[in-house]
Amino acid sequence: MIKKLNLQNIGNNNFVYYKNNKQLKTTNGNVIRVSGLEFAKKVLNKIEKEKKIKDSNFLKLFFYSSDLGLKQRRLTEENIINFLDTDLVCYRANKGTELEKIQKKFWDPYINFCEKKFKLNYKKNYSVMPLKQNISNKEKIVKILNNMDKYILTAFYFLVEITNSIIISLNILYKRVSINIVWKACNLEEVYNQIKWGADEDFNKKLLFKKNFFIDIIEYIKIIKIRKSNGK
Repeated sequence: MIKKLNLQNIGNNNFVYYKNNKQLKTTNGNVIRVSGLEFAKKVLNKIEKEKKIKDSNFLKLFFYSSDLGLKQRRLTEENIINFLDTDLVCYRANKGTELEKIQKKFWDPYINFCEKKFKLNYKKNYSVMPLKQNISNKEKIVKILNNMDKYILTAFYFLVEITNSIIISLNILYKRVSINIVWKACNLEEVYNQIKWGADEDFNKKLLFKKNFFIDIIEYIKIIKIRKSNGK
């Protein structure tokens, strides 16, 4: 566990962290600074429970948020936008196949939510060839990203990377969902193939490692959401 960590008020409801009497900094050398006492305490409690700073997914996310200046924010947003035409849930198996029916059952509700809440218009692709989505989707996604603070944007970015889906990630952030079902939805084809052709132990180990990070992102979201009434 990470010990000798404390919190110091630097005024205007802003706080910094000290470890062994030195300011806690990100891997890029930026001082960690947060607003809101309740949020600051939640973060402190979470950090104290981590075994090592370098092995902590929470701190990976928290440091990324703390380093998110204007330039890094724009790069992060661009990386998210790059998933617009390659979203996992838009690429389907051949129509009428068993896998396509499973995909429809799991993935269509995620698309429907994004259509209703964000007016996003996604097309499904039943070919291996790339498919360009509606250009208006980019403008709408950019607007959504611009309304995210640095913590939410960080969580969203890593969700998109690990799920390969803007659509699924929007559902996680803005709708009450079952995390186990979402995780299954993110790995439908892999699980289907293992049922059909047998288990791959090496792949399952990598998948478990990936799932642990996915769960840690969800936990990160739970902590940062308390900022709504306690500063940003």
